Amino acid sequence: MKPVRTWVLIADAGRARVLEGRGPGHGLKPISNLTFDNPRPEHEPGGSDRGRSFESASPTRHAIEPTSDPDRLSMARFAAELVERLEEQRTAKAFDRLVLVAPAKMMGELRQAVGDALGRMVDGEVIADLTRVPDHEVAAHLDGVLVA
Repeated sequence: MKPVRTWVLIADAGRARVLEGRGPGHGLKPISNLTFDNPRPEHEPGGSDRGRSFESASPTRHAIEPTSDPDRLSMARFAAELVERLEEQRTAKAFDRLVLVAPAKMMGELRQAVGDALGRMVDGEVIADLTRVPDHEVAAHLDGVLVA
């Protein structure tokens, strides 16, 4: 019988990686080409160079507030990039199940980005920041979601 390949996406707003589990006793192994960083440009819209505007009744100038949160936009773009790569791998039948692990805000962005086909493969979610946890310790944080 072919082992069930479970991928675990561990992400936050700045980095992500994918680990693979092949069943009890096999642990989680990193997938080398699925490690990501979110390189946010220094002068992204809404940064410190927002511009200034004159007050209508005097020569006083004020900074223009951004209409959207640049950090949230960056996180949403990063989540969309991660989901796009996972979708490519799903199409190639690289995994059978998917577990998402991310802090609450990033989990929300991932949920919005995941489409129907990939969404059917999501077998569990853990709201936690495990991006700095070593690979060999991740399974201990996934009790009840993953048998590794």
